[in-house]
Amino acid sequence: MTKPIEVDNLPPTQYLMLEVLAARYRLGEQSWSFPKNQRHIAEQLARTGLVSWKSSPAPETILVWFTDAGKKLMLDRPYTPPILQREELPRQPLDLRALAVILDMGRRGAEQMREAGLSHAFAFMAEQAVALHRGPSHIIGNLDDEFAQVEARYQ
Repeated sequence: MTKPIEVDNLPPTQYLMLEVLAARYRLGEQSWSFPKNQRHIAEQLARTGLVSWKSSPAPETILVWFTDAGKKLMLDRPYTPPILQREELPRQPLDLRALAVILDMGRRGAEQMREAGLSHAFAFMAEQAVALHRGPSHIIGNLDDEFAQVEARYQ
């Protein structure tokens, strides 16, 4: 009796070819072109019965598609698109020191471009970041009230 193929045990290049075919199949493509130098991979997968292939009409390419066994192996597995797999990244605390340095870089760049207004704006923001780093009370009376006003402007 033939041992069932385990996708995770395939060589990486074979696995990737199957993944490309699966992704394209999910988007409605029945076959996909690969560079001719990937023919040996298609041949190896064809020997396992997972794909078929032929020379492609496009120059220097081959055309590869799933067999029924390949579809069963690759498409019957649970699949969740990557965009739905993303986990919310933990929020990082704002490093106001880094922000001040970045804003000061912007100020220096604006000075080099002789953009006085932009330079002053960057300088003001850098000063505010430094002050915030020392504590919000240095520049803002009531942080909650000030933030509520800013938030309302951008909703």
